[in-house]
Amino acid sequence: MASAIDIEEIVRAVLRQLQGEPQGTIAAPAPNRTLELTDKLVTLATLENRLTGIDQLALRAGAVVTPAVLDELRSRGITVVRTTAKTATAATRTTLTIGVAEVASGVCDVPAFIAAVAMTSCAVERIAETGLTSVTAELAEHASKGGRPVLLLTSRPAAAVCIANRYRGVRAVGGREARGVLESILEVAANFVAIDPASFSAFELRRLVTEFVANWPRALPNGLE
Repeated sequence: MASAIDIEEIVRAVLRQLQGEPQGTIAAPAPNRTLELTDKLVTLATLENRLTGIDQLALRAGAVVTPAVLDELRSRGITVVRTTAKTATAATRTTLTIGVAEVASGVCDVPAFIAAVAMTSCAVERIAETGLTSVTAELAEHASKGGRPVLLLTSRPAAAVCIANRYRGVRAVGGREARGVLESILEVAANFVAIDPASFSAFELRRLVTEFVANWPRALPNGLE
């Protein structure tokens, strides 16, 4: 069994690859990886599968946290910070909601990928991993009603796009080729992206996320209002 030191070194190596850092380079200390929530009530169900790689949990002022959540955060060494009315606007960043469904084991180190994304220009939330239909439906709710960008990692992106576009307000695109997906995002101001991570390099994944959340929310192109 790998030691704690071995595991930490593996994670650091993966993060260096995702961030395009040359091997052998001494990385600067990583900033706090923060999960930002706007929920009024935070339970264990709220945080399910969202705490991997997280150092800090940012909550809205007045949010109620259950004792079980406090115990879980304490056991993981995660600190809690709260925004105030004066600082909420400055502290707000785009939140990318990520889902995973039917991804071949070993194709994508999802926790490392999410940790790397959270260290860039957006906050990250991950929903529970279930079947393709249920994950797609939950992400579609986030995109249509919550106005958030969502990303689905799946080996069946075409099927996911078909399901997602049944929901009012969802503009889903996807595929297995980086340039085509990026062009589709810009063409329709997509709020839902489904991709097969096995078809993308670490650099392409990082670039796609950066482009997807840039200048959010996106204005609808003419003809799509």
